[in-house]
Amino acid sequence: MTVSPLTGAIGATLIAMCSSLVAHAAGDDPPVPAGRDNGGRPVVIVGRGLDYRSDAIASRMARDGEGEIIGYDIVDDDRRPFAVSIDTKVAETLVSEGQTATLIPIRVDLANLQSVANALEFGVKTPARVTLMLGQNTARDMRSLLIAASKLFPERLFIVAAGEGGFNLDTATADAMAQMPNVLIVTAVDAAAATIPNSNFGPQSVDLATVVDGPSQDATEIAAARIAALAVRLLAVTPDIDPAEAKGLILALAVPWPPVGVTVSRAGWIAQPQKPWFLE
Repeated sequence: MTVSPLTGAIGATLIAMCSSLVAHAAGDDPPVPAGRDNGGRPVVIVGRGLDYRSDAIASRMARDGEGEIIGYDIVDDDRRPFAVSIDTKVAETLVSEGQTATLIPIRVDLANLQSVANALEFGVKTPARVTLMLGQNTARDMRSLLIAASKLFPERLFIVAAGEGGFNLDTATADAMAQMPNVLIVTAVDAAAATIPNSNFGPQSVDLATVVDGPSQDATEIAAARIAALAVRLLAVTPDIDPAEAKGLILALAVPWPPVGVTVSRAGWIAQPQKPWFLE
């Protein structure tokens, strides 16, 4: 696969990524189960790869007219974005709550800026209007990359996991990412709106929090998947809505933080993102 380097284009352009897709299989990766596209609304997942043998996932993969999945493995340069990782649970959460959601998984090295850049370039060439960005996302270069992508592709909604480490992002990595009209930065809380240990937060740098059941070292990624599912359902009933309007409607569903406790995000929190008005 031929890709253009995005890292040299931060704040400039995201030049064309690919002239053709060469489908060669990584030697140790299992084959993708056969299937057809179910006509749902695709979501790009930029992450570590997932176990597409899961029944919940195999039937919800976005596919082309030949039945080939649209996802890609940037690391191995093939159409088998396979890994046994938290991404599988993230994807299962997304399709469970997203109703019509289909998946375009893109496996990357989340610590490698160029790998993520190539994935973003791939993603904007797909029909997906929502991109779910997993990983830590706290390094300044990575955040600059996401800001550049959001500026250059205002028709896409980027939903970004706030990351792990328990950092206050207002002081650790304060920048303009949370101000982008088509970027939603999401963190995790428990059912009582208490912060989940190790989840990043920030009253100015994080847009929104939602509930994740039980402790998880990747809670913000599950939370971001829940909000991505919410976005898919919103697009299903308002397909012509632009990302800024979609972001505004989602944020309007949040309730304020309790009087006592830590304010972990700007807009508040959503206790049950699977049950807003547009599910009726």
